Amino acid sequence: MTGFDRSTHRSSPRRTTLLGTAAFCFAAAAVALGGPQAAEAFPEREITLIVNYGAGGGTDLSARALADAAEEILGQPIRVENRTGGSGTVGPTFIANADPDGYTIGVASFSPMAVTPHLQEVPYSLDSFAFIVGYARYRSGLAVSAESEFETLEQLLDAARTEPLTYATTSSQEDVLMARLSRATGAGFDRVSYRSGQESVTAVISGVVDVVAENPLNVVPHVRNGTLRMLASVASVRLFEMPDVPTLQEQGVDVVSESYAGLAAPAGTPPEIVAVLEEAFSQALNDEAVQQTMRDLGMEPVYFSSGDYRTLLEEGRAAMATDLAEIGLIDN
Repeated sequence: MTGFDRSTHRSSPRRTTLLGTAAFCFAAAAVALGGPQAAEAFPEREITLIVNYGAGGGTDLSARALADAAEEILGQPIRVENRTGGSGTVGPTFIANADPDGYTIGVASFSPMAVTPHLQEVPYSLDSFAFIVGYARYRSGLAVSAESEFETLEQLLDAARTEPLTYATTSSQEDVLMARLSRATGAGFDRVSYRSGQESVTAVISGVVDVVAENPLNVVPHVRNGTLRMLASVASVRLFEMPDVPTLQEQGVDVVSESYAGLAAPAGTPPEIVAVLEEAFSQALNDEAVQQTMRDLGMEPVYFSSGDYRTLLEEGRAAMATDLAEIGLIDN
């Protein structure tokens, strides 16, 4: 869930420009200026797209929708192959070691690129990849039980400044978010670990834990049925599912936490081929059916160019090093 903290790592507004015709200009120019003969010949056969999480999940289904639309543009089939394990690092490892010819590409999501490498050894770095495009933002909502005494974010923070409150967590990413919130506001939060987002939400609904930050798919249905109360979006944008709920920043707390999905090829893939792929997947992302699939999966479709997505990951990886050290998961 958690990306880098934009209160200290600002992004260019164009990095989050959504899906317009201007979004493809970089790719088209790159094709014209690169190797036109190579670009005209590519692709000549099937492309394999590696997904680093299991079949049927949000990452898998969104990648398949994007691949279906892109293969119509490229004129060649795109075969999706799941390579799971290693906290999402097996897939990127396979991509990094593939032939750099554009015929093996795959999902390069934020966590395996910018978080997990701090927590375990991985046989790749950001320099192992030629990034193609960023295509989605993962967001979360901060929620309490509908029976909670906290009706606003400020009430929650005021109470947590007096005595630490508990939060439900499934990973280090939620821990980083709450550490950022503590640092920015002086509030105190103690972690209670759960195995899944659904278990975390259930614990908050039942009053066992005070607060949770979770994917809209796990939170919004309970807000709508009256068992949860959402206090804020922790992303840089409001949740499209609940546009009346303001972000943390809009409520005076300069903390943002979000995650991203993108595509990459092996390092050394010719730039003109990367440009062809970027243009195709950018156009695929502009397809309304693809966007709706992502929204249904709790993801926000958003365009990041090849260069902007790499910069986002570089900034995020540096920020996560500081955050993970602060909560004691890695050494300074």
